[in-house]
Amino acid sequence: AVNGWYNRELESMAQQKEDCSYEELSDKKQEFFRKQARREFGIEVPEEHSWNELMKEDKNLSVKIDNYLSEFERANGERYSDIFNNKFNSIESFQDEDGTQLRKDLLQKIDAIDFSSIPPDVMGEAYMNLVKRFSESEAGEYFTPPKIVDLMVRLLEPFEEGSKFHDPTAGSAGMLVEAAQHIREQYSDAYDDKELQEFLDKEFEFSGQEKNPTIAGIAKMNLALHDLMGEIKRGDSLTSPQFVDGNELKKFDYILANFPFSQSGWK
Repeated sequence: AVNGWYNRELESMAQQKEDCSYEELSDKKQEFFRKQARREFGIEVPEEHSWNELMKEDKNLSVKIDNYLSEFERANGERYSDIFNNKFNSIESFQDEDGTQLRKDLLQKIDAIDFSSIPPDVMGEAYMNLVKRFSESEAGEYFTPPKIVDLMVRLLEPFEEGSKFHDPTAGSAGMLVEAAQHIREQYSDAYDDKELQEFLDKEFEFSGQEKNPTIAGIAKMNLALHDLMGEIKRGDSLTSPQFVDGNELKKFDYILANFPFSQSGWK
């Protein structure tokens, strides 16, 4: 999905500024647009580790998928660090001959989807649906029911420009995503889609802390798929708060949280 949005951004920039397709540009021009896309789109897909390049691979696919994801994390820094904690090469279902075929079939099905035509909010909602399904087996450890999240946010709105939002027990970052969605709705009449996104990125701050490293990765991915600039840090908010100003806790305008009262330390 990210690869599709990134390619769409490159193609749009080439058409608007050079009146040609991205593939028709010189190598130097392509490199220039890739750098510009990273500044404007907030993401970079390494050219030699793109989805198209992955689909050309035939052998040792699990290892190469892991390598591609690692290169993506390296190219994009903290925002996407620790998202891909589960290694395809260690997934037992992919180890034997049937697993190899399963992996190939999976990649082909994904390749047939035109992700460039799917808006981030739709992809984000699909992702959250998967998170919800997986969380059901974890007793809701990192997922709060959407209706509860929606109610909490509605009790706090409307939101003023310049507001800072924080969730000290972020889980999958659903609280932050919902707050951002309400802000988009609140200011939708004043801006078109692109202006609204720029307004959101410039005027509001979203941050959260999550103890579980795997779930922190899920939270980062959730923000990315909802086209939301935000910061997720790892650690226990009680014993090791990561958002501080000097020797004091950082202050925020809104705290949105579903505290894990069933865990020791939160009772």
